[in-house]
Amino acid sequence: IDSGTDLKAYSPTEMIMTLNTNQWYFIEIEAYPYLNSYDVYIDSEFKKTCSFWIHSGFETNFRIGDRADGSSDKGEAYWDDFVITQPVDSDGDGFVDPNDNCPYVPNPGQEDRNSDGWGDACECAAANLDGFGLIDFWDFSILALDWKESGTGLSGDINGDEVVDFKDLEILAYYWQSDCSL
Repeated sequence: IDSGTDLKAYSPTEMIMTLNTNQWYFIEIEAYPYLNSYDVYIDSEFKKTCSFWIHSGFETNFRIGDRADGSSDKGEAYWDDFVITQPVDSDGDGFVDPNDNCPYVPNPGQEDRNSDGWGDACECAAANLDGFGLIDFWDFSILALDWKESGTGLSGDINGDEVVDFKDLEILAYYWQSDCSL
């Protein structure tokens, strides 16, 4: 599999693996245009993230089976259900859902002040426990009802870890008097 370009005219390719002759492979490409990259999976196993080749022309070829020496001998390939997938960008912020730290609330900067993997935009929306206006004492009272409880479906579980604790309280306090309504 060659994720680069014609070696005679351009830079070296990024070799992912050598395919054996007379063997079937399931190859899946997941493209991320906003990140200018794509992931390659072979037989459902992640192999490599590759960069798109950015240039002033139009790339018309995706090459499988080229020889590493850059020759024009492309060999043979049999295609059956070859699929190139593109994950959805549900909130339209330029990050596809698997790469978006807040997939349903737009946050093009992907801010995550506490580095917990959950975007600040989602934390703010989740902190609005009563769903009205500013984060206020009503939201704190809802959190207090679930304090130190664990399990699914807890209203006070702001960070989604199925425990209402100081982590949730810290998020709520951070957004005190913020308008986090969706």
